[in-house]
Amino acid sequence: MGEASANSRSSVYDTATAADPLDEEFRSLIAYRDFLLLWTRRNISLRYKRSLLGVVWTILEPLAVISILAIVFSAVFRFEIDNYPVYILSGWVMWEFFARSTSVMAGDIQATREITSRFRVPRSAFLVASVLSYLFNWALALLVLAVVMAVLGHPFTWALLVVPPAMLVVAAFAFGIGCAVATLATLFHDFILMYTVVLTMWLYATPIIYPLAIVPEAARPLLLINPMTHLLTLIRAPIYEGRFPSPSEWMTGIVIGMMSVIAGVWILTRSRRAMEYRA
Repeated sequence: MGEASANSRSSVYDTATAADPLDEEFRSLIAYRDFLLLWTRRNISLRYKRSLLGVVWTILEPLAVISILAIVFSAVFRFEIDNYPVYILSGWVMWEFFARSTSVMAGDIQATREITSRFRVPRSAFLVASVLSYLFNWALALLVLAVVMAVLGHPFTWALLVVPPAMLVVAAFAFGIGCAVATLATLFHDFILMYTVVLTMWLYATPIIYPLAIVPEAARPLLLINPMTHLLTLIRAPIYEGRFPSPSEWMTGIVIGMMSVIAGVWILTRSRRAMEYRA
């Protein structure tokens, strides 16, 4: 009798000893790292398998976009920027990565809900896989940028070596934003339509197609509180300006990326039960 009583007491669930959802999610990501890489490969394979032009479109698309934008903004608005195609393409491919990866995450959460309901796979693993697969797209687009730089005679400097770590900082920011977008899109099905509008406004609030110098002094603080402005510096400084980002620029970018990841995963884990109900 006493032994049974002791066993019943030992099996009581103590909420005080329960793992923090945020910490548990990060630990689960590490535990499922092999699955994460496998799902990333699956995303990349499916994306190009269902495409008529496959990888070729990843190369042709930025060339088509840069041709249109370069003509419109350099010829019509007459921005006095040397090698404007390099200037705009270095920022445009970064924005395309951010916009597409964060937008597709909402659909990934919905498409994989059957897997997460049957197996103990963290939802964030699918979102990380989405970011990594679009990071692959970004890397391919940078090959196009390298060709444009060579054709226009834009210098290749040693600063280009810091582009990969800068891409990871941007990817961290995209992952955090994507977690929040996916959560809100699951809870409120019309949120993804609102996010599309937000992305359009966000694009023009980021100095991608225009130089920051033409923005009136009174309006510049609004652009400087935009995290994408600072992340853009980490990418454009080594590619276009040929310089290493300063320590303060690195610190700002890394802090932005880390805060985005923590906030995004926190929103995702805290809304887990509500998402399961709404899904």
